[in-house]
Amino acid sequence: MKKIMEYIRTKQMKEGGLSSRQIQKLVEQGQLLKLKQGLYRNADMFLQDQSFLDVYYAIPYGVITGFSALAYYGLTTHIPQDVSIAIPKARKVSKMIYPPVSVIRQDISKFKRNIVKVKRGKYSFNIYDMEKVVCDTIKNRNKMGTDTMKEVLREYLKRKDKDMLKLYETARECHVFDKLDEILTVMR
Repeated sequence: MKKIMEYIRTKQMKEGGLSSRQIQKLVEQGQLLKLKQGLYRNADMFLQDQSFLDVYYAIPYGVITGFSALAYYGLTTHIPQDVSIAIPKARKVSKMIYPPVSVIRQDISKFKRNIVKVKRGKYSFNIYDMEKVVCDTIKNRNKMGTDTMKEVLREYLKRKDKDMLKLYETARECHVFDKLDEILTVMR
């Protein structure tokens, strides 16, 4: 059999002459990894941030957020158990088999702000910028924990690439400006 493409859909494999049984056998043999119904990845493929790439390939309108984004930026010691993605409220998403995903639905106006595209080889994924992730942590401090929020702010403030002006502008957009200012005043 020819080398399996990195990402491949069931339809492509069937057009290439494989039966459903043969596809299942490739999964059982560990040559293919099933990401969701109808979408597979070559099991030998591995790039930096592979789980983010897998999720983006399956849900291209999703944006990495929450603990996943915090871990990506090195702002927390928390190890996420799944990939957190934001999607517009109106969008439907089919269930991922691998990797585990948690979906956060947002109003389209909030969803579109502060998105960064990260390239990994010929693939890419979308993630919220660092300042938005910090502000979201402040906004969701009751869910994520105040200790997490403090850790995130401490780590952000240590970074050479921090942008305090952008952080305050983003805090204003996210309606956490006063809380951010209060916390930073206490931390000084």
